[in-house]
Amino acid sequence: MGVEGKLGGQANVPVHRVSGKNLTENVNQLAQNLTTQVRSILKVSTAVAKGDLTRTIRVEAKGEWKR
Repeated sequence: MGVEGKLGGQANVPVHRVSGKNLTENVNQLAQNLTTQVRSILKVSTAVAKGDLTRTIRVEAKGEWKR
């Protein structure tokens, strides 16, 4: 979420080393994932507020799944 209340944006980290570039790419990927999730939640919660209970959120996930 930007300072102007707009979703999206990209990090601008000066690249002094290769690891700095990787850090920038990882931060931007994280921001993109969060933005996508927030937009999906907004769409579904708005629909629910209007009585539409047919909306869903589809999520791709990697990693461990513990019960």
